[in-house]
Amino acid sequence: MTQNQAELDQFEETTRDHIRLKYLADINPSKSKVADLPEDTKVEFVPLEGFGKDGEIKDSEVKQLGEVYQGYTYFQEGDIAIAKITPSFENGKGAICSNLKNNIGFGTTELHILRPSENTSTKFLWYVLRTKDFMDEAEAAMRGVAGQQRVPTEYVANFRVPNYLLEQQQKIAAFLDRHTSYINNLIEKKGQAINLLNERRQTILTQSVTGELEEERSTQYTGVDWLGQIPVDWEVVPLKYLVTMENGMTPKTSESRYWDGDIPWFTAKDMKSDRLVDSEDKLTEEAIEETQISIIPPETTLIVVRGMILSHTFPVGILEREGTINQDMKAIKPGEKFHPEYFFRLMQGLAPPILAMVEESAHGTKRLDTHRIEDLKIPVPPIDEQKSLLEYINSSLGEVDDLRAKMQSSIDLIEEKQEALITAAVKNQIDFDQWDLPNTEVYL
Repeated sequence: MTQNQAELDQFEETTRDHIRLKYLADINPSKSKVADLPEDTKVEFVPLEGFGKDGEIKDSEVKQLGEVYQGYTYFQEGDIAIAKITPSFENGKGAICSNLKNNIGFGTTELHILRPSENTSTKFLWYVLRTKDFMDEAEAAMRGVAGQQRVPTEYVANFRVPNYLLEQQQKIAAFLDRHTSYINNLIEKKGQAINLLNERRQTILTQSVTGELEEERSTQYTGVDWLGQIPVDWEVVPLKYLVTMENGMTPKTSESRYWDGDIPWFTAKDMKSDRLVDSEDKLTEEAIEETQISIIPPETTLIVVRGMILSHTFPVGILEREGTINQDMKAIKPGEKFHPEYFFRLMQGLAPPILAMVEESAHGTKRLDTHRIEDLKIPVPPIDEQKSLLEYINSSLGEVDDLRAKMQSSIDLIEEKQEALITAAVKNQIDFDQWDLPNTEVYL
């Protein structure tokens, strides 16, 4: 396309009610502006987990330009970053990039970067990317297979945005700033309540599986600092002598006959509940027959051993049906000294010492070393006591989980209403004068 033709197309766009996003922002700009800077220039590095849902960067670290220039996505102060890979895109990960070291940032390659033009309000554009229309259409436009689906650049560039003058964009953004700030405060408070419930949940698990509930019994010192005293009839044995471990793998994503079958293929994104029944991606019988991936039986405990989630959470689940796993997971089958479900609860209860073993790989992600897991000394109660402890654990967690589910349902409803509000405002379907003050009843 010639420059004259491009200018004509843009002129035609600006005379209509809507305009393609590519005329409001530079999509995925090049690194040319930083190419000549010294390699020791300090820049911000933001992992995918560092991008929040509310437009802010939650976590970052300072690195040298030479460490991140190759292979990472570049952005600068005032750019908008949004995740482009599932499930991070659907989870709303993104931010307006600000407070960057030397105004320069780098992050995962799984980001789309938008640099607003001179006549585009950054905040307005951010809200456009939060609308239900953009989110739903982008999800439908995703390309790729097996948990690696991405929002194409072409979709972002050609998404049609209401064609407002800068003054109207700013008015909409200011309205949404006021109301979303109020909504986000509500969500934050409910999130804090969930965090307290999560802490209570972890306390129940940890105290149960480390013998802290048995106050009236004789105890013995284990010689393990984090474990301390346990009942005298409990054992302490390295994990490797008590279980068998199975690794996972990813069959070739280019082989379509391996995918969209009926056999669950669990990855970290599926570890959202205790009991694992189904997965987002599934394999076919051909994948099992033609590769080295193994079928894992029910009552096996699954753990995540690689991924940024290990910076704060140790995901553990128990299989309710047979399935398979990818290479970021391990399947642990307990031996005769454990009731299978008690072992699953044991691994959940030992999350604090296990998270203390997490290391950082050469690529910057978090990982659990297999040998360190195998050498972890595990408290082992008699089988009969495991069953009684299991009854207590499940009963106590049931109450906590019911409260947590109700709180999360409330958050989900508020977020749905927030998305509807943003969408209506961007489409200019709201009489702003009638919304001068936030109304709690609108969001609850």
